[in-house]
Amino acid sequence: MRQYSFQFLLFLLLALPLTAAAGEWVKLDGAKLKKGSYSDGDSFHVVHKGKEYVFRLFYVDTPETDKSYPDRVRGQAQYFSISAEEVIQVGVDAADFTQKFLKGTFTVYTDWSDGWGRGTRYRAIIQKDGVDLGSTLVSEGLARASGFVPDSPWPGYDGSVWDYRNYLNTLKDTAEKNGVGAWGKSRTKNSATTPSASATVEKSADGRIDLNSASQSELESLPRIGPVLAQRITAARPFFSMDELDQVVGISSKTIEVLLSYALVLPPPIQPNTALYFKENVRYYLNSQVRVSIQSLEPLSEWAPEGFDVAEADTSNEGIPGGHIRLYAPENKMAIALQRFKESNTPMDVMAWLRDYEGEAILVVY
Repeated sequence: MRQYSFQFLLFLLLALPLTAAAGEWVKLDGAKLKKGSYSDGDSFHVVHKGKEYVFRLFYVDTPETDKSYPDRVRGQAQYFSISAEEVIQVGVDAADFTQKFLKGTFTVYTDWSDGWGRGTRYRAIIQKDGVDLGSTLVSEGLARASGFVPDSPWPGYDGSVWDYRNYLNTLKDTAEKNGVGAWGKSRTKNSATTPSASATVEKSADGRIDLNSASQSELESLPRIGPVLAQRITAARPFFSMDELDQVVGISSKTIEVLLSYALVLPPPIQPNTALYFKENVRYYLNSQVRVSIQSLEPLSEWAPEGFDVAEADTSNEGIPGGHIRLYAPENKMAIALQRFKESNTPMDVMAWLRDYEGEAILVVY
């Protein structure tokens, strides 16, 4: 585990947005995808001069191709305002797009920063014939403009690393406005210029009922669902995928299979003053003081700078889950907050600074 001096990490927490640790940029011309290897839209096996690497794109995040990481699927579903099942389909579409885009040879720019994940992965910018893969995925509505930011611009790019993030957000706004890719499946139209919470509608384009917003009578109209099960579904909301219906007493896997043709789950709208809200609108709030509604705090065993403790904050608003985010606070203030949550399970509003550390949004209380 990395150890920092108090002065250095305090500078990181107080000063400029933080980015992933990196080395010198290296340009790999003539790279190719490794045949027969697993890849998705933003992570893939590459062969260059007889050596094999796994690269993960800077800046962007394509949807998952399966449900191995349910928390990621939930976040992606909320970002695009589509169902978990549709997230998987968009993820498959993104993987297919990347395979076609990278057919033949292409160029990799990497600073060898850690890409995390299974095995050894490195962060990279990928270009083919001068066209950037990450920005193309965002333009096609196949990726979130959300991901790790490098320490410095790669060779050939004259702007700052944050200029490029702003450029990607502009592409995202255009894709959303034009309804391309995942945005074409989206049930909401967020503002292209100002941050806002999403609002759900009750039915999908194909007429299926959204279980998170359906009325009692609409639920009772579904096959195998009577008044009692309809009430139980209402009490168990919100759902983030159809699979979560198995938590409702009286609903079997067979019933869920039947319901797939008549119903779907649209994730709850992203609520203001939550982790998800600030993560998705980070461009508006980065390095600003924000109000966050915290439902609970779980202390973490991770290292924190001298005099600070770190915890995972579970956020929510009006009973709707709002995701998790790491919170750093002075030891005495953290102790008071943790004790408060031991004594009460009611949410607590906290004023904190939103920072970007290694591509991850974090909260800091001073």
